[in-house]
Amino acid sequence: MSQSCCNTSTEVPAEVSGREPVLFLFGSAILWLLAGLALSLLASAKLNLPSLLAGCEWFTYGRVEAAARTALVFGFASQLGFGVALWLLTKTGAARLSGPGVAVIATIFWNLALTLGVVGILALGSNGLPGLELPKQLAPTLGLAIGVLSLIGFATFAKREPGTSSPTQWYLMAALLAFPLLYLTAQVTLLFFPSRGVVQAIAAGWFGQGVLFLWLAPLALASLYHFIPASTGGTVRSPALAPLGFWSWLIFASWTGASSLVGGPVPAWVITVSVAAGVLLLIPVTLISLNLSICGPAKCTTTKYFALLALAAFTLGGFAFALTSPRCAQAVLHFTQFNVALRELFLFGFVAPALFAAFYAIVPQLAGREFPCRLSPKGHFGFTVLGLGLLLLASGVGGWKQGWLLADPKADFAAVSAGLKPWLWLHTLALAIYAFGQLAIVANSVWLIFECVKPLRQPVLALFTETRTAVAGK
Repeated sequence: MSQSCCNTSTEVPAEVSGREPVLFLFGSAILWLLAGLALSLLASAKLNLPSLLAGCEWFTYGRVEAAARTALVFGFASQLGFGVALWLLTKTGAARLSGPGVAVIATIFWNLALTLGVVGILALGSNGLPGLELPKQLAPTLGLAIGVLSLIGFATFAKREPGTSSPTQWYLMAALLAFPLLYLTAQVTLLFFPSRGVVQAIAAGWFGQGVLFLWLAPLALASLYHFIPASTGGTVRSPALAPLGFWSWLIFASWTGASSLVGGPVPAWVITVSVAAGVLLLIPVTLISLNLSICGPAKCTTTKYFALLALAAFTLGGFAFALTSPRCAQAVLHFTQFNVALRELFLFGFVAPALFAAFYAIVPQLAGREFPCRLSPKGHFGFTVLGLGLLLLASGVGGWKQGWLLADPKADFAAVSAGLKPWLWLHTLALAIYAFGQLAIVANSVWLIFECVKPLRQPVLALFTETRTAVAGK
């Protein structure tokens, strides 16, 4: 059987059965990555130059920042995560993808709703609920697409070979179950039938943290559990640790939603439980990191490099989150750029590289050929590491100093702003470097598409030539 990118044979391996929806999800995710980074760069620049585009209300900081967050979480990370999840379910379960055509239609509606939603945020403004800024009129469409893709994942998992079970499948099933429930519950309790009082703040915090810890993190960990052992040609260090790490992560991560509400008018026990759960995340982070640590010879591949970067960011971010969750740390770091550093470490350092590792391994198999440019993945990885390091330096160190200045009764607000200014400029530069690195994967993907359609050019040209000849003969 030939491995052509346009092969239509039905006798294909299970992991190739979902070629069209997976590649469609990947392509959409890459486009949303560019849009999200462009908006993030504009938002970061406006912190340094408030007069930038000040005459256009579409590009005020609040709207641009909300649109950027929506594009990166729901456009880039979620769609790329769904594509990776569907492929991994077919690969690990040796089962053909259920309803590939339905998955394509759901992805089309997802992108239509998200495009209208981002435009709506820029035109009408944000509702102040992080992660739920999309106009609620579009929520049913996006929620339906999420539900359909999740059901396709469950149906594919149900067709797996008997006896197949792995940590990759555990994390994927947890993610596909959590995301629709999180989204539906948040929409009902915050937008359509809003709760009253502090319940709104608790629900919003629970949803925002849940999307990161119960949706994106399991997707990234599923990718790492599959591709890190594949790079060593073996298995995880200790299979017995995998269930303990999995269940401890789900239990503790699901209770951290109110940790961002320290100091707010929220019942003390709610804050205490969230803080304790945040500290106890040290347990699953340690178990998972030790279990995925390389213990054998590894192949030098782009997938391996991105997977190891994601594992390092997961370990660093998990320890940083746990150590800064207590009230004594939040008294200094609350409402500072340090929390921005944690979010960027999680999204840009952990989730994105873990999914990129899968991207570089999956796309050549589905396209039937390798990426045309061998240097592009190295440039992508290098600029990603450089940009991420500078982002953490700018937001982490800058946020720490900002927190101590805010806690100093002798320092006025002007002094705090002046002290933070150099770090904001460095953050903008770092974000530009990170965004520049992502152009490498876009260029390589476009080149790959061009190489795939190249064999079709001669038949198409011949078709038009024959048509003109026939018309001239008449």
